[in-house]
Amino acid sequence: MSILHKLISYNNKSPKGSTAHDISSYIVSHLNEIENYSIEELAANSNASVATINRQIKAICGLPYKQFQKEVSRDLRHYPNENHCFNFYNHYSRDKDGYFDCLTNCLDMLKESCADETLGKICMAMHSHPCIRVYVPFAHSASKSQLQMDLMVSGKETVFLSHFDEWAEDVMNIDKDTLLFVSNSSQPNEFYYAEYIDLLAKAKERGAFIVSINALGRADSAKSSDLSIVFEDTRTAMNVLLIDVIFNLIKVIYRKEYMLF
Repeated sequence: MSILHKLISYNNKSPKGSTAHDISSYIVSHLNEIENYSIEELAANSNASVATINRQIKAICGLPYKQFQKEVSRDLRHYPNENHCFNFYNHYSRDKDGYFDCLTNCLDMLKESCADETLGKICMAMHSHPCIRVYVPFAHSASKSQLQMDLMVSGKETVFLSHFDEWAEDVMNIDKDTLLFVSNSSQPNEFYYAEYIDLLAKAKERGAFIVSINALGRADSAKSSDLSIVFEDTRTAMNVLLIDVIFNLIKVIYRKEYMLF
């Protein structure tokens, strides 16, 4: 879950009139300014003490204030790309059947791509690699978090990262013992795409076994991968749901074949 999601959730759940609600409401209303506020300035502007601000930020996300500033700034930079819907639903708002037809077609294509043989090979590769790294936007959704827990229980070193700048930094930790799940499928084609392909090349050079999840039309991703799953690119949040379906399928097979319970 991103810092923005945590912040808004915290604000929505805190009782109105409470210190927690007042401070989180001020931050939500001044997101674009937080990067430039010292903690003393934020305290003064929100009529709170520095100690209170520190406590509230820790309660929201468990981070010190400077790291919180960095995370808010990064989430704001990525937000237009991670939450793009391109009026997709609005396009179908007068044609509900068309919307459901599109979803059905996407699932049919996914069913064909996620053949039992492909999923089996992915799970076998996960079982044979001691380190699993996952570079997928929205990595902390429930299905991915559950898969991460399964891998940890299985004794795997696991790293789940959801921002491209984290991927670019982390790729230097990859070696021949690493299986890398990677997808840029919830981003527009032009968003960091050249850099994303370069990242795959670096991971391959370092010996990684690469499993990519790709929207159609991204042949470069599949070319750099050992195994690949494709689906129709809707350019909406529906992509995130489709990726969740993939991770759930992998989780079920991995549990059945390689876990003791």
